[in-house]
Amino acid sequence: MPQRMNIATQTPKVKPRPWRPETVTKLMGFIGATAGSAVGWWAGAHVGVMTAFILSVVGTAVGVYGGKQLADRLGY
Repeated sequence: MPQRMNIATQTPKVKPRPWRPETVTKLMGFIGATAGSAVGWWAGAHVGVMTAFILSVVGTAVGVYGGKQLADRLGY
């Protein structure tokens, strides 16, 4: 009969992370989108509302990309 191991005394092989990687990546994307959108709106508002809207959309896309790239570089 095989000997049973006590699970409570085993040490984990990998140090557990306090955050799940996909959560950090989504959070960084959200923060980047918010910042990019604000910068785009600010830059376009000097010309007009439609320009502000278009630059806000572009800023959002750039912010999401940058935030996810930052999360990847940080190891998440």
